[in-house]
Amino acid sequence: MKQIFRRIRFISSSLFVLSLLNCGSPQIIVDTAKLDQAYIPLLFMTGQPETTQLQAIQLFDRFIRRWHLFYGHYQAANQINPAWGNGLDSVNITIRAVEDSLLEQSDLATIHKMLETVRLDLMTLRRNNQIGYALDELTAFHEIMEPMAAAAGQMHADSAKAEQFVQPILNHLEAAQKQWLRVQMVKFDPVLFNLDETDLEAFISGKSDLQNQLNLLERAVVTHDTPQIAATAKALKPQFVKIYLLFGDFGGSNQN
Repeated sequence: MKQIFRRIRFISSSLFVLSLLNCGSPQIIVDTAKLDQAYIPLLFMTGQPETTQLQAIQLFDRFIRRWHLFYGHYQAANQINPAWGNGLDSVNITIRAVEDSLLEQSDLATIHKMLETVRLDLMTLRRNNQIGYALDELTAFHEIMEPMAAAAGQMHADSAKAEQFVQPILNHLEAAQKQWLRVQMVKFDPVLFNLDETDLEAFISGKSDLQNQLNLLERAVVTHDTPQIAATAKALKPQFVKIYLLFGDFGGSNQN
């Protein structure tokens, strides 16, 4: 197993550093989308209880090769925010910690949480450097939606105290609606994200379904329907996940 990681740690000396004078460079967006195609399956599968260590290692193998290419190209690139390089270094440290945890056969749920920070840290770096990336709008919605879904889960777990958990949902509902409007407005390039016709149909219907769920939640809040608030808020997360997974390459069709 250690031989696998020694191999994937190797970075060809022929990699060159790109100097990005234009922070909105299409190439960095293309490379980011390729990175996410390998990252999303790894993130998702490490959160599934049936995933084995071997499966996680295989997914990490594909992701780390993409990451080495991205990190090697862009770590020293010129960006608006001088913290860009240090920020990528920090992400790289987290990814190496994930690698070590896999070698030590640590709990995959813990590794999943470590990988979540990678997504958030990269989003922050892009936004600080005015790099517009469509998937960041989905990630931003996830961060608003997550405490709502967690509160709904607590309402289901303890129905006698359900009223106590309504407030976190109310606190985030307006922000969730505004952020989902941003998701609806942003352009998701099907070529960039390797979406076929079936994926596009699922994406369009998924966005509509989630919007309907937000509308139902708002209606339940207005009518003070606590059981409906719990049900609709809880349903946000699985609907979001179905949309987000469309942007991952679960077949490993593009290995480079």
